[in-house]
Amino acid sequence: MVARSRVLWIALLMGMMPHAAWCAQPSLQLTIEPGPLEYGKAIYADLKTNILNPDLGTLDLSSLDRDFLVATPDSAVLDGRHRRQDWRILLYPRRPGPLHIPALRFHGGRTKARTLVVGPAMDRSHRAPIEVSTRVSDTSVWLDQPVHVTMQVDSDSRYAWLASAGAQQDGVDIVSRPATRQTIRQAGRERTRRRISWLLYPQTTGTISIQLPQVEYHHQGLITHRFYPPRVTLHVRALPAFVPPTLPIGHMGLDVSLARRWFLFRHQLRFITLRIQSAGPPGQRPSSVLRQLRSGTNITFYPPREMAGEAAARSDASREVSYQVPFAAKSLGRVALPQIRLQYFDPASGKIETHTQALGDIVVIDPWMAYAGILALLWIVYVVGKTFYRQGTHRYRAYIAYRDALRMLHKARTPQEIKAALTEMARGEHWPANLTLAMWREKWSLCHPRLSFVSERVQRLQAALYGRSETPVNEIRHGLVDACYRRMPLLKLDPAVRTRVRREDRERV
Repeated sequence: MVARSRVLWIALLMGMMPHAAWCAQPSLQLTIEPGPLEYGKAIYADLKTNILNPDLGTLDLSSLDRDFLVATPDSAVLDGRHRRQDWRILLYPRRPGPLHIPALRFHGGRTKARTLVVGPAMDRSHRAPIEVSTRVSDTSVWLDQPVHVTMQVDSDSRYAWLASAGAQQDGVDIVSRPATRQTIRQAGRERTRRRISWLLYPQTTGTISIQLPQVEYHHQGLITHRFYPPRVTLHVRALPAFVPPTLPIGHMGLDVSLARRWFLFRHQLRFITLRIQSAGPPGQRPSSVLRQLRSGTNITFYPPREMAGEAAARSDASREVSYQVPFAAKSLGRVALPQIRLQYFDPASGKIETHTQALGDIVVIDPWMAYAGILALLWIVYVVGKTFYRQGTHRYRAYIAYRDALRMLHKARTPQEIKAALTEMARGEHWPANLTLAMWREKWSLCHPRLSFVSERVQRLQAALYGRSETPVNEIRHGLVDACYRRMPLLKLDPAVRTRVRREDRERV
């Protein structure tokens, strides 16, 4: 009996020795759940240790922050029966490619360092990669200088969209900007580019480390990927002593315009448009600029209003906000509009920059002056139009008369027919129709001294009619035809006249 008891005690001690030896040596193990690793998807990792105290949740995981964002959905689980602790953590890769997991230490236990190869994010429905990139405008900044952080996601899906929760952190003001989308063309195919961005305003000097919230990629009603921007580290400098606390930080632009500057009625409401490009969000009201539009003895300014739909992003680095400022002039004559000045601290140069824009002067009149000017203009137009009409009618009648005279001269074969053509020429010159040949020749000499050969032809015609001159009729007719062309050069362009001339030339030949 005694021997049997001793054998049992020895067997019991031999069975407990491996378990005691395992408990005596602290261990820490990290296992990765098998499966493809993809950017935007969580990597499930399990931590196991045989140390029961302290809690495994106190393990320092800050060394993983370089390549991963660590999420701990559950606390560590203590299994007292098997004398171990289990803790599941989620690792979200910050980028695709080879990522390093350093060795973790926990009260004597130590894991092995390992490298994970993370593939790019994939759009399963289109079997195409999702390209993700993040851009930070600057990391060495001044106090309260806006820093732009933009995450860009390119994919083949047209209907996917991005979403992100609001961000808060001590020492920095974070303004989330709405996501935008546009269609681009890459490698001969159309893709959709989405952007979501944040504005960071550091409020304390020194080094600030900022972790922005996750960006969710929604497709077909599901969150298929979660992208985490890289941790942003800002080195913030204090502003120079000469910079007022209310002065904007960052580049700004100013554009002031006034439509229809010609005349302005007294007490009529008009609008000045101010467009301000700034590095900050459009919600920041440029009070220093608007305060410069003050009412005076000659002009009254009313409260400004922001133009709907104009406060939109021009690019990732600047935004524009537009205001309409109503005003009305109270005096007549030339009224000077105020000069607008915009000041800001330029981070690049470290100086205070000033933009100045002058609107100039406007002319203010009463409404009755405008109506009187319109009536005077209409009267001038009427008089000028009537004069031109009379002159045009006069020239047209002269053209018709010379055209008829030219036709009669082309057909004339006797002195009597040529004399009838002279009557038409007198009608074109607005002379009396019953002139004798001597009187006709006298008037022609007075009105057209340069065409003296016509008087000589008329004298020959008179001799042919009342004397015994043997002057050929064709010679007289050709001289008068030349006179008609010289008085009315447009007759050469008349198709009927040109056809008749060619026909007569053929007959003469």
